[in-house]
Amino acid sequence: MRFLLTAHSLLGTHEALFFHYREGHMTREMYEPQEANRSAFLAYPGFQAAWNLRRNFFRKGFQALVDEDIAAAQTRGAVALYGEGHV
Repeated sequence: MRFLLTAHSLLGTHEALFFHYREGHMTREMYEPQEANRSAFLAYPGFQAAWNLRRNFFRKGFQALVDEDIAAAQTRGAVALYGEGHV
């Protein structure tokens, strides 16, 4: 349960950042590192599972973005958990 709450909180932060950027309140340079961070987290199966449980608590625009990130991560293959490279 703690992981799910932590994941939800992180996703909420990324949702706010996404809409701030989309509405012109952040520059691309400020947003790019956050975008990379979100994509990296969403490559992990645990975050994908958390998203599947919590996605309805987020706005549609962010849902589409996260779904795209997850689809891209799944296309790239499993993420390395201990620095061993892609599995």
